[in-house]
Amino acid sequence: MLLGTYVTYEQNFDDYANLTEVIYGDDYLYYYKGHPNTPTGMYPQKQEQLDRLSITDVDSSVAAELILFFNPEIGLSGYGSSTYNSASADAAGGLWNSTKAEALKPGAVIDYSIMDWFASPVTEDTDAAIRSLCKQGDSCYLVEFSDSILASANYDFAIYSHNSGALTYFKKDESGYDVVKVSRGSLDVLATSHVSNDGWQSASKGGNVSGTVGQSKAVEAITLNLQNAPYDGSLEYRTHVSDYGWQDYVKEGEVSGTTGQSKSVQAIQIRLTGEMANRYDVYYRAHVQDKGWLGWACNDQVAGTTGFGLRLEAYQVVLVEKGSPAPGDTSQPSIQKTFSIKAHVSNLGWQEPVYEGMTAGTTGRNLAVEALAISKPELGYSGNIEYRAHVQNIGWQKWVKNGKLAGTTGKSLSIEAVEIKLTGDLAKHYDVVYRAHVQGKGWLDWVKSGECAGTTGEALHMEAIEVKLVDK
Repeated sequence: MLLGTYVTYEQNFDDYANLTEVIYGDDYLYYYKGHPNTPTGMYPQKQEQLDRLSITDVDSSVAAELILFFNPEIGLSGYGSSTYNSASADAAGGLWNSTKAEALKPGAVIDYSIMDWFASPVTEDTDAAIRSLCKQGDSCYLVEFSDSILASANYDFAIYSHNSGALTYFKKDESGYDVVKVSRGSLDVLATSHVSNDGWQSASKGGNVSGTVGQSKAVEAITLNLQNAPYDGSLEYRTHVSDYGWQDYVKEGEVSGTTGQSKSVQAIQIRLTGEMANRYDVYYRAHVQDKGWLGWACNDQVAGTTGFGLRLEAYQVVLVEKGSPAPGDTSQPSIQKTFSIKAHVSNLGWQEPVYEGMTAGTTGRNLAVEALAISKPELGYSGNIEYRAHVQNIGWQKWVKNGKLAGTTGKSLSIEAVEIKLTGDLAKHYDVVYRAHVQGKGWLDWVKSGECAGTTGEALHMEAIEVKLVDK
């Protein structure tokens, strides 16, 4: 059971909770007992934090001493509390946010001599030799142990790293400090979101939700960190931001998105690198304004929406070993206006543009498509979409690209067939698939990447077309 204090005084709760789990392992159930003056029910952000950390809240109005009396098997770790005066040595675990010297100073009101370990942030006031054990830019915690533990241990202290989630045990010798062992928690992804009106949330893990659901708030920026990775490699990710489009990929721990600009994230892409990419798949899904939860995306697929102006409100990220099943439905991870198609139809002229997977032209009216224009897919990759038309009385025209006109207007000449292809990096990541609705035949089979959709030599006009991209 993790003992809290006043919610507003709970410094570094996420790190201390994660440290405690590294020490005791994930075979335990973890509970949180807050201060009775600040019940969790009055602090929605606290409840969200506990949910993200997979920690169960205990009614703060119930005295901790009473819980211990009826549940003697419970262990205690947490912030300073008079509850430890009533706890047995068997129940006492770690004291958070205090050095060993501070906790055991003479004349203290609370007896912390029963504690097994003491954790405190490494700051500028910490001994320089210990500070040197922390990587530059990392947030670290000094973990000191009771005299009774040190009497039989082969280490003197440990350092917990916020960035890596590793607890490294050290032994002092004449030349400095030797690493005795390194403990890590379970492999996981820590996801942190900057949410409109709320700011930065605490990190979520274990596939729990980052962001909010049911509050109509936008995720505006994200950071991701791979925790306790057993192999070399890291995470890379990028976001599609309102008014800006796709940003460049960033590395693990860096911010993707914006803060202070009221711009919503609309879609995300995540990928693994190095040996981790060979051993694991990264799955993620988005909760989108007016759409709810979409399907799970995998390994750099798009999750969310583009082109609709819909905010991404929450997301989940999980790692799955290669060959293992996906965490859920993968049928529709994204809804994208990646490109538009405009059709010029006999007797009607230019229609309004439609988008990926939608029908351009008409069916059931015996009207011919006479011209087409397909815009470049906006997916953040180099390359083009190229296409050409087989036109009545003309035959195959030259290839055009990225919104240029294929076919004719003002000549009453129908398109009979089309071919479409991708180039550059677009072609490395996607296939373009398409099908034609033909006079007297209806919808023909789907074809892809430069193949002919429609007919030639039969004098049959094409009445409609559908085009979409699929991952390689």
